[in-house]
Amino acid sequence: MSDKRKEVNAARREAQEAAWGPRPWRCQFNSFAGPIQRAYDDVFCFGEVNGHEILSRARSGQSDANLIDVSGQVPLCNFHNEWCESNPTLAHEMGLARHAWERDED
Repeated sequence: MSDKRKEVNAARREAQEAAWGPRPWRCQFNSFAGPIQRAYDDVFCFGEVNGHEILSRARSGQSDANLIDVSGQVPLCNFHNEWCESNPTLAHEMGLARHAWERDED
């Protein structure tokens, strides 16, 4: 890992802890799910909880800034982070994913 990436990762951890408190965090998937969750009642949290980028690094155009900007992140467990990647349309409907052209929206 490069020195620059180590610095960005440290800044990301600091920003996340300032916003969400010290670890461990709780997965916030259900607070976004609402009516959509009814179709996934058997879905449960599994794995470590980390910051999920609502605007993915590939779509952000500025990955380092996106990694540090906690306003565009939500704490999700590994299972739900993967769920968002595997179900992009539903994740977008729930507010857990955005398209590249939506990057200026907040």
